[in-house]
Amino acid sequence: MLPQDLIFLENLTSYVKNDDVQKAEVIIELVRFMASEGYAEETTSLISQITDYRSALAKLAVWSELVKRGQNSQVRGDLLRNSKLPSAGVGLQESEIIVQMLSLADATHCLENLTERWKRDKRELPPYIAANVLPNYVRNGKRPAAIGALKTAIKGKATREADPTEAVEQRMVWRSTSQGLSFEVEGLIQSQKLNEARDLLKPFFIVGKEFPASNLSQGSHLLLLAYRCGLQDEVTHKVPQLIEQAESFPPGWIDSFKDLGSLFALLGELGMKDQIPRLVDGCLKKQTNNIEPYFLMLGKAQLAEGCWAGGQKDLAFKLWRESIDTAQKTPNPRSQVVGVFEVWLGFQRSHAPIPDDIRAKTVQWLETVNQAYADIGL
Repeated sequence: MLPQDLIFLENLTSYVKNDDVQKAEVIIELVRFMASEGYAEETTSLISQITDYRSALAKLAVWSELVKRGQNSQVRGDLLRNSKLPSAGVGLQESEIIVQMLSLADATHCLENLTERWKRDKRELPPYIAANVLPNYVRNGKRPAAIGALKTAIKGKATREADPTEAVEQRMVWRSTSQGLSFEVEGLIQSQKLNEARDLLKPFFIVGKEFPASNLSQGSHLLLLAYRCGLQDEVTHKVPQLIEQAESFPPGWIDSFKDLGSLFALLGELGMKDQIPRLVDGCLKKQTNNIEPYFLMLGKAQLAEGCWAGGQKDLAFKLWRESIDTAQKTPNPRSQVVGVFEVWLGFQRSHAPIPDDIRAKTVQWLETVNQAYADIGL
């Protein structure tokens, strides 16, 4: 039986109307969290509401949480039984499904089994993925090669920079590499196999070795895991450059909120929570007039989660309140719903108590949503 607050969030997804993409995205967030809390079986009906390739991404989100909980054998079976899952998408959609499946397969040690199954299915991997799929590829620590650059090198000519399409492809594989490593390490930590987790991460601290993270958020999370499995000195050495990177985000950079939230969780664990208010203030001063109010609203909710994880609980409550107040005053009812959803889900992910005033405001607001949709003809 789902807790009442999760049931509320499940019901709230039905208020995301007239935008199948947005609805799919909130469902994926919710099923990921449900699986992390042990409610993987209860995600099926929500996933069935997604009508496009994102239904495959939702299943992968659930499986990734199972790996983090140490349930590798179940995920191995799910991957091999669903080897045709990439057919849910086309082009980059298909590729996104493939690279996420590869991450999970490598994390659960069935990469060879999955690729053999794809051969039997007569599935040809996109060349830029095939060029980078190697045993233990999530641990090779090398930035994936662009297939165009590979072809040029083979012909004996000077290599060139990847074109924009190839850059997207590289980021997709690199992000997948980091995710796969993270999934496996979290599963080992969950299973109290700290030595094995440490052995996986320690090589990435060798001078000249690049940490497989496509953004600050992934890098911060991998460092947090490294700290938890005993690499405290190595992690502490890298923190100053993370803070410097966080302070250099340009105006208009929407991902800065998520990246900072992950960094705050790391700072809190390292006993550096006093750095967080300054970084929040700097981010908001830089981004408030350079990002649309809708994304600023969502960004504050992301910062709030980071503040809570980092030990700045009063600041977290302040940001959550600002975010939900903005959401409920937004003219578009769908934006209102998404904003309220993100705040409530943030409380759940943080295991933070939802204040009585926020509960009361939410009840009052929910009574207005259907009329707000009716006013715009929905």
